[in-house]
Amino acid sequence: MSEAKQSRSDGDNVASESVGNQGDRLRLIYQLLKFEVKLLLDGMSDFVLSMLALGAVTVGLIRGGPDADRALRDVMALGKRTEHWINLYGANQSASSADAAFEPIERALEARLRREGVIGGAASGRDTAAQSDAPPVRAAAQPSTPPGPPSNSGPS
Repeated sequence: MSEAKQSRSDGDNVASESVGNQGDRLRLIYQLLKFEVKLLLDGMSDFVLSMLALGAVTVGLIRGGPDADRALRDVMALGKRTEHWINLYGANQSASSADAAFEPIERALEARLRREGVIGGAASGRDTAAQSDAPPVRAAAQPSTPPGPPSNSGPS
């Protein structure tokens, strides 16, 4: 009888472990999707910057002079700013990056996982490379009064 009890206990451990892993798996999938979106943005940026660079060099060749490369330097500066904003590998720790656009999604995902019981009170004891490089998530400002049903104060 103790063997049956032991095997039931082991089955319970496997079930609870798989529930805990579900939250980790969802986070991993989310991190992949976020990285893929950033790769797409980076690729589109590279394409646009390539076209701008060709135009800038054409203008510089036609204009000539000692400052002929000014338009190309401007395009390169724009490229540097877009790379900084896209923050593909998480090197930019400032709030002015594409990561700020993902924060509402991250908060909603975290809230849903908590509501469904997939994750507990703490986000996860595991610290992945993407999480450790990411800036801390700021809490959203809460409205002072809870939203209610719309009022019908218009003319009848």
